[in-house]
Amino acid sequence: MSLRAENRPEPLPGNSGRERAPSVVSVEGFGTLIGGLTHDFNNLFGLIIGNLELLRDPQTTEQESLDISHDALEAATRGAEMTRDLVAYAQRQRLDPRPIALNEFVATVAQTLGAKLGKHIEVELDLATAVWPAIADPVQLDAALVSLATNAAAAMPKGGRLKIATANRRAADEPGLAPGDYATIALTDTGPGIAPELADRMFEPFAAKGGSRGTGLRLGAIFGFMKQSRGHITVASTAGGGATFTLYLPHADAIEASRHEGAPATKTVLVIEHDLAARQLAVQHLTALGYGVVAAANTAVALATLETEPAIDLLLGDAGVPGEADALALARMVVRRWPKVKIVVTSKIVVWGIDDHEADARIRLLAKPYGKDDLARMLHEILHVDAAARHGA
Repeated sequence: MSLRAENRPEPLPGNSGRERAPSVVSVEGFGTLIGGLTHDFNNLFGLIIGNLELLRDPQTTEQESLDISHDALEAATRGAEMTRDLVAYAQRQRLDPRPIALNEFVATVAQTLGAKLGKHIEVELDLATAVWPAIADPVQLDAALVSLATNAAAAMPKGGRLKIATANRRAADEPGLAPGDYATIALTDTGPGIAPELADRMFEPFAAKGGSRGTGLRLGAIFGFMKQSRGHITVASTAGGGATFTLYLPHADAIEASRHEGAPATKTVLVIEHDLAARQLAVQHLTALGYGVVAAANTAVALATLETEPAIDLLLGDAGVPGEADALALARMVVRRWPKVKIVVTSKIVVWGIDDHEADARIRLLAKPYGKDDLARMLHEILHVDAAARHGA
């Protein structure tokens, strides 16, 4: 294990074209996701149904029954894992974020990787001194690191080296990252690298099949976990030069400081929801959380409210709300005309329609159905935590 003496935050790498971040989810990408899920679930259901039919055969021996039931249970377990990955990709999993001493955490995970990766993979640690404490769900972070390490090992079947490095990074105006301080974990392998056409869609579920990485839901689930944790993940690779996956985790101290800011009662939310019951429920949740609330049934009323009410801090709009402009079009308009207003778009499906340059820290997607705790967490993050990170940048 080697330690770097440098402890100042490193600037984020320039846009060299080699480091790639997840793109927004397109309609085409959503179709690929559905197609992949249908294919994999049909295979699993086929295994479960076929094995259960064999169990009903009176000629099946006791030992055969044990083997058959094991195969059926294994298929069902893989299906459960797929649903968990899908929930993670949709940024809807229940997380238990805690401050993490990153160097100690990474060192502990690395100790468990030897048996998992095999003797042909050398694990090297490069832990920077004075790394900031990060905040994340430790169980999910452990799973993400193990999964990325396993993928790296699969890309090096004849052996190689996996380097895991930590560092402090400061973001100012980087795609996919709210301005602020981040502790990072970078996993670099000595494999053959990733083709550019695959790297561009590496985190889209089922979109990058054909190699040892990017298949199924796993990388998409890690992407969802990082975004739900208000972090980020990127991949950088060159042909024949290996690949580096970098996890960006929020600085725990900055988040803790933001909790002592003013109460959310000073903030006013404009709710745009065409369904009366859903609109009333959103108003009740927001009122109970201490926010001021203004409600609108369509985008036309919402636009008029924004024109006449200067105290709106955040727009909470359903993506399917009716009007001359839908909620996504209204969000684009708000980005241009009311730069201080934050935006949360709610949707029943994870489809995003805001361009990369528009989807900054002011805009978030909250998948339906959501609970009061989900809403509280999202609004606290975008109105208080992100603002504190920008002030500290």
